[in-house]
Amino acid sequence: MKVLIADGSPMVAARLMNSMQEIPKVETLDHTRDAQTTLESIRANNPEILIADVRIGGAHGLHLFQAIRRERPEMILIILSNAVYPQSRKHYQAAGADLFMDKSNEFIHLQQFVRELAVSPTNPVNKSHENGIRDQLATGKLKVGLQLVLLALSASSRFIGF
Repeated sequence: MKVLIADGSPMVAARLMNSMQEIPKVETLDHTRDAQTTLESIRANNPEILIADVRIGGAHGLHLFQAIRRERPEMILIILSNAVYPQSRKHYQAAGADLFMDKSNEFIHLQQFVRELAVSPTNPVNKSHENGIRDQLATGKLKVGLQLVLLALSASSRFIGF
């Protein structure tokens, strides 16, 4: 499973890359630092997951994330922010985010979420799989561990539902 990290901070990107490299079956692509290189990397490398800072697209990444969602509706889009507010959550959900997470407080949940996706025998982002992660969550077909991670995020009020 390919993961692309888009964050303007080299330190944060390195931390995310190191975290993802610890996960079996995950290939961490080189990180991008701006909207243009993020789109180019998505087109060239076809990642299954994008982990992006909320500001990767400039003042806010709403337009970038909307464009990514239109172009790659099957890709899992995880947005990270240091300022997690209910109104932000709604905006990014409308832009197509699957998860909207607190960059500093929910880091461990991010790694658990990606780990469960990567090792799941019915990998929800596997292109050969008929149903995407949103359908699997709705029908209860996701692995229990992944459901628990999603429930923990939901309980923290920072999770954007599928």
